[in-house]
Amino acid sequence: MNKPLFYYTSMMVCGGGLVRIGWGWQTGFNRLLFFIGGIGVTLGSAYQWKSASDPSAQLPADWIVWVVTTMALISIGSMGMTVIGVG
Repeated sequence: MNKPLFYYTSMMVCGGGLVRIGWGWQTGFNRLLFFIGGIGVTLGSAYQWKSASDPSAQLPADWIVWVVTTMALISIGSMGMTVIGVG
């Protein structure tokens, strides 16, 4: 099991979810904050993943890795439901 891959990929997916929320809202300031925050989470996670010589040395506790992975799966599910028109 590759925990760094799970963690950093999940963080990038969650950041993409924030970008998606920012893209879809109609209010100006909230939309901008979600969009900028999502881009920051996505780019920050990608940078940490690529720049670290040992990505597993920077991981948080195991339970945090699994919570972030679960939230990424929920994000993917909600985006999929939006695409097919359920949500």
